[in-house]
Amino acid sequence: MNKMRIFDDINVNLKSSISYGAILTLRSGLLPTSSWLTAEEWQWLSHAVPKRQQTFAWGRAALRWLCSQLAGVDGSAVSISLPSDKEPEIWVNHQQWHCSVSHSHSQLVVIVNQTKRVAVDLEYYRTDRLVTKYQDVFPLLQPYCTSTTIFYRRWTLLEAMAKYYSIPLLDLLIGVVELPTAEVRYVNVGDYLICVAPADIPICWYQLSLSE
Repeated sequence: MNKMRIFDDINVNLKSSISYGAILTLRSGLLPTSSWLTAEEWQWLSHAVPKRQQTFAWGRAALRWLCSQLAGVDGSAVSISLPSDKEPEIWVNHQQWHCSVSHSHSQLVVIVNQTKRVAVDLEYYRTDRLVTKYQDVFPLLQPYCTSTTIFYRRWTLLEAMAKYYSIPLLDLLIGVVELPTAEVRYVNVGDYLICVAPADIPICWYQLSLSE
């Protein structure tokens, strides 16, 4: 994977006060080489549907690349928990870091921080999306269904908060759990909206190009 810096001009040296993110465009049928995944991950991959295979494999490859670049270690020194109902856990040289992964349409985004919890959500802007239908299912979304822009900002915020606080998204949508108060950061990338929590941590972004 080749890298190209975008957005913020922040020193590449690892800083615990900064989060680091990577964005990549998925290409149909392309998976990373075996060195980017463990034997257990390849085993899990063999039982996944094709679309899930891509997001799973490249999400982990991007996390390993990012952490190995920041910590100056080989990708094999980066361990990632297998999928569950919560955000993946990640260790670099046996030290726990924090990470989050999201994908939408053909884009995938990952974010890591050495010491602080982080969460990210990515959504593809569909200007033709009938957002008003969501207010019938989730009345709490009604004030945010007046336009696609307002809707996506609210939806990505809810997704990011659900990840950040380990709350089921449905509980936030139906009001079983009150939305925690936390500032988020929005980034627009072409037709995509990225929402990152928390907002008070600077982010250094990378754009990755895929290679086998």
